[in-house]
Amino acid sequence: MSMKINEEDRKNYENKYKEEVFEKIYKIVSLQDNNIRKIEILKKKIGIKTKVPNIGITVNNKIVEISRIFKLAGISIYTEINEKGSQNKSFCGRAIIEDIISQTSESMDLIIEFYNTLIDILKQKRNKWYGLDQIKTVWRVIKNPGKLNNILSITTFSKDEIEKIEANLIEFAKMDDKIWNYNLKDNFIQSILSFINQNRDEYEIPVVLEESIIPTMQKLGLEEQIPELKEQLSKIQETNSEQQQILNTESKPWKLDKSKKLEIQRHSKMIAKEHETDKTNYKEKEDLEQQ
Repeated sequence: MSMKINEEDRKNYENKYKEEVFEKIYKIVSLQDNNIRKIEILKKKIGIKTKVPNIGITVNNKIVEISRIFKLAGISIYTEINEKGSQNKSFCGRAIIEDIISQTSESMDLIIEFYNTLIDILKQKRNKWYGLDQIKTVWRVIKNPGKLNNILSITTFSKDEIEKIEANLIEFAKMDDKIWNYNLKDNFIQSILSFINQNRDEYEIPVVLEESIIPTMQKLGLEEQIPELKEQLSKIQETNSEQQQILNTESKPWKLDKSKKLEIQRHSKMIAKEHETDKTNYKEKEDLEQQ
């Protein structure tokens, strides 16, 4: 018999998880805002026109949009109640949220690559690079781009050089578009598969499929995609089973009868003795050469 959850407790649980999600997004927005402000200054000096959006804001807006779709379907993107009556984070909601937020780490890689490309080109243009060649990590340049700004003030770039530097910012903008274009029809299955692959030990696929994923898909109007998802999940289960068989085989104790053990031990002692003789001969030869 399932226990009825108090409405106030349900709201408190949901609000707590919601706060965790948007606190994480707020940090991303702040970090990207700081980086973008610095990049905007560099762009003007280099001659780059590509717009650099704050992907954190796009992530925030997209999660709000998807949460409204869940709400219209009569469910929450943040929490769900299982058959036993206990409240948990929504499996599908968590998968979607984490998939969207994970895109921001790739965007940070592009920012780092933007700086790396710029630094490499400057190194080629100037031998000593005015002391910046002594900076060990690009992070120091990102945090304090003062020297970089000074160098750019007296540096001109060719069209090809500008295109190379700008390429990472173009990819950055494309990533923003990718997040903005995220939708349940095209991306739901991939979010679920990605989440399960990253949390294989946390969930039993058949259980979470029947108790959480399928009911959520039905409410969201994604019933037609259920067969495809089941097929993809069965492949993951097969892979998990094969890996487990390998692990079980590798972890089996090596059992030998007594006579076989004795034979191996005798053989090992003979090899050790031969090795010791070879080592002595080598030492004697070395002493002779020194004489």
